[in-house]
Amino acid sequence: MPLNTRPISTTLDILLGLAPNSIPPTSSPAPPLRRGLYRAFIRILTVAVPVVIAIVFPDFDRIMAFLGSAMCIVICVILPICYYFKILGHEIRMRERILCWVLLVVGGLCAVVGTLWT
Repeated sequence: MPLNTRPISTTLDILLGLAPNSIPPTSSPAPPLRRGLYRAFIRILTVAVPVVIAIVFPDFDRIMAFLGSAMCIVICVILPICYYFKILGHEIRMRERILCWVLLVVGGLCAVVGTLWT
């Protein structure tokens, strides 16, 4: 199983009650064979979905690069600074306010350059 799909299949096992430690003590567990088949089906499905996406969308890496460059800077840099301004705007000193605006401009430029680069 690829390393990137293991957390997904483990989470599905726990959410669906297929992991041995996720069975509530009051319910009777499914037979081991059925539980094993369900777990195998989940693993096959979590490996097959990325393969199908790669076949259907051969340029999916470009889509992900576009979304990553556009959204990563917005989520990690621009939005936290905007929220900081919104929540503590009246308490921020002028030097800190200028630094935040410089970070906003640099983050915006990085987002634009990264998006255009992809």
